[in-house]
Amino acid sequence: MDACCDGISEAEDANEEVQKICDEIKSQAEDKAGRTFDVFTAKSFKTQVVEGTNYFIKVCCGGISEAEDANEEVQKICDEIKSQAEDKAGRTFDVFTAKSFKTQVVEGTNYFIKVHVGGDECIHVRVSKTLPHAGEKLELHSIQTSKAHDDSIEYF
Repeated sequence: MDACCDGISEAEDANEEVQKICDEIKSQAEDKAGRTFDVFTAKSFKTQVVEGTNYFIKVCCGGISEAEDANEEVQKICDEIKSQAEDKAGRTFDVFTAKSFKTQVVEGTNYFIKVHVGGDECIHVRVSKTLPHAGEKLELHSIQTSKAHDDSIEYF
């Protein structure tokens, strides 16, 4: 843990001690984020010695959010990936309306979206959106067909 000029050490891989700190503060992080994390794993850390030690910890947060009603942003995502979804499903969709969604923060965001495709049928799509520095590109990761309006969105 050699300190840099600004008093903060170089980054190191997380160890058992740092993971214990993460385990202790997980509920506080969830309260601040307004959601729960199924995964809360320390990846790396830096320290700063002051009147005690400050830890700057890079954490892998996982889990999927609660379902929300689709909004304009989610519908725009669906509009952009519709042709990819049609290719994967092997058919065309006259209707392609986002109904609800869940998200998962990774290196970017995974969107799990329930899409109404006509009649009583829905599909679930998993779309990855890269971080801003990577251009916020969208990619259809996977699709689940033959879903009903009342089928809940689950991780896939």
